[in-house]
Amino acid sequence: RKVVVRVALSVIFAVQIIAAAFFSFVHQQGAEKVMGYIRSLPPSPRPSVLFLTPCHATPFNSFVHRPDIAMHLLDCSSRVDPQCLPANWRDTFYTHPIETLEHIVNGAMNMTTDAHHGAVATCEGRSEWAECLAGRFPHTSSGTVAAVPQLPITHF
Repeated sequence: RKVVVRVALSVIFAVQIIAAAFFSFVHQQGAEKVMGYIRSLPPSPRPSVLFLTPCHATPFNSFVHRPDIAMHLLDCSSRVDPQCLPANWRDTFYTHPIETLEHIVNGAMNMTTDAHHGAVATCEGRSEWAECLAGRFPHTSSGTVAAVPQLPITHF
């Protein structure tokens, strides 16, 4: 009976050690590798990267430290006023990925970036959208956010 207990405990501990090693050294290391690649890019006129991942799935600027590279991610903030901004771009991308990518690549939507947090939002150029964005990003200068006319996608 003692042998069975020892074997069972050994198997349980072995599985735990293997799982700990896997999750510590292998699982989801892609984000760090991508950040290393972006950090090593040679300087170019206006490089930019759009991450089509869940929010904050990458180490982002804490790994790159390159102010010359504009990095963006899909806005995933909750909506304070659903009439003003009905859906965030992360949900729109997950619901309609092809159409959303076509809009991004073709520059059909202006993408704006929050300089402090890197969040990406959209603005169709209508005055009510500008008011919504000013309300969402009060910490930016004069409550407005600079628009990026077309966001090229960096391929890894």
